Amino acid sequence: MLAAMPSTAASLSARERLISTAADLLATGGLRSVTARALADLTGQSASAVNYHFAGREGLLAATFEAAAERVAHMRAAWAASLRAGPPPEAFASWFAAFKIGRAHV
Repeated sequence: MLAAMPSTAASLSARERLISTAADLLATGGLRSVTARALADLTGQSASAVNYHFAGREGLLAATFEAAAERVAHMRAAWAASLRAGPPPEAFASWFAAFKIGRAHV
């Protein structure tokens, strides 16, 4: 799924719908579930849409992983910025304490 994606499937481009649907299929069914037929059925596009937009399944998978990495990078940057803005929330403080304790024994 892409960062800052519109909330409705109708507002997504065909390429974005394929990436989003591939991410959903990967999350629920693994790599083997990402097939041209499944993508066509779920997005309402032709089975050849993957080849048209990504030059094949490998290109779609690469774009899907790139989109996920981009989302993680944005989330990480936002989290780091929030930590710089003030003391971490209690949940984060306890996690860091547990991490420090765990690392002390390594």
